[in-house]
Amino acid sequence: MPGDDLAGEATYSVDGRFASTQLGGSVTLATLTPFKILDTEIYPHEGVLTATGLGGSKLTFTVLDDTYVQIDIDADGDDINEVTLTTTWFDLEE
Repeated sequence: MPGDDLAGEATYSVDGRFASTQLGGSVTLATLTPFKILDTEIYPHEGVLTATGLGGSKLTFTVLDDTYVQIDIDADGDDINEVTLTTTWFDLEE
């Protein structure tokens, strides 16, 4: 998606479904809040993405700022997160 040239910021969204025999099914990706990244930064400072799989299991990836992200996992599809992790973009790359 286009960014704001004056602000030096780009906005991105990802929505769709992909299937994999290794996953044993498909995963649906939905951008809840578009990812925004300043031209001067390496990582986005805003954005929320969900990945929904078999049985309604869901991973929600929330950008906290240009350093930290939060990952919430609802493994059984009951809309209650069994696991919440906060990590850095740097650690995700490793």
